[in-house]
Amino acid sequence: MSHSSGIAPSSGLVQAFTSSSSLNSPVRLIKAEIVDESIEAVEKYNKISDWKSDISMIAPLLADKEPSFFLLKTDEAAPATSEEGSQNPDQAGWVLFCYVPDHAHIRRKMLYASSRATLTKSLGQSQFIDEFYGSEKAEFTTDGYNAYLKSHAADKPLSYREEEMLKIRLDEATGDVSVSTRRAHVHGVDLPADAAALEALQGLAAGRLNYVQLTANMQTEKVELVHSATGFNLDNVQSVTEPNVPRFHLVREPSARGAEGDTLFVYCCPQGSPVRARMLHASCRAAAIGAAKDSGLALARVVEIGDIADLNSAFVQETLQPTVTGTEAANAAGIARLKFDRPQRPGARR
Repeated sequence: MSHSSGIAPSSGLVQAFTSSSSLNSPVRLIKAEIVDESIEAVEKYNKISDWKSDISMIAPLLADKEPSFFLLKTDEAAPATSEEGSQNPDQAGWVLFCYVPDHAHIRRKMLYASSRATLTKSLGQSQFIDEFYGSEKAEFTTDGYNAYLKSHAADKPLSYREEEMLKIRLDEATGDVSVSTRRAHVHGVDLPADAAALEALQGLAAGRLNYVQLTANMQTEKVELVHSATGFNLDNVQSVTEPNVPRFHLVREPSARGAEGDTLFVYCCPQGSPVRARMLHASCRAAAIGAAKDSGLALARVVEIGDIADLNSAFVQETLQPTVTGTEAANAAGIARLKFDRPQRPGARR
């Protein structure tokens, strides 16, 4: 399990989900909430129209300060699994909607964020065609979901000149950023962090969390929280990271030098990510670092990687290792001197 909450769907929720999964079932929506140490089914709602139109059923069911899960059944067959190789024509695909309002208690936010993957895995990952995470009631409507789909669609093809200009701006934006950088502006892109991201960063600074993942969202013009966890095993980071998209990762590791621990800021920019997404995240890197520092975090290192597979426990420990000893430094300097000795001029005696 990649999450540490230990909270899983109850037998009642599993039964409600299983009995509703047929395309012929009248059930459209299942509301679920975390109660004590399990995720419980709260209510089931029948179809009114097509599945995208029925997304608007969710908004009136949302509370101002209480998170909740919604399992919405589509009118499409569940995706094919690698084992079966084909779709099951009777089983519907589902979309998980996770509502976590900005004013919810920080512990409730963390519980829902850290239980989301367990929920879909326990019910059957192959049953879900999408996951949607939001904090505003207006997002949980047909228009809100369509806006989300539009923002996550693949970039339209660029002309040769557009691609060259974007690459130039990307190269300029990806210059080195010092750990001491605060609210630096890079090409005028300085998106503020939303409330959930700030609370997660503060939790990281206070030691309540050990991992936070952030993203830059141009649609909302904010740096947003993607995932946060306590006791998170970084070897499982790929399970909570969308492939081929840039992300900011903040990892807190215990330190032998003190009880506060060290925090590593990692900007992951996969080679296959869309050029616009790379440019946006590179431009917002300084703003994300500034938000971390404003939340009380002292960043030990800021690094960049090109593949999320490189981010694991061994990488973090190696990156945060204390600097080499004086003897090691002297030896390294000696090796460097031997390696870079000026070559003798032609004809000179050795």
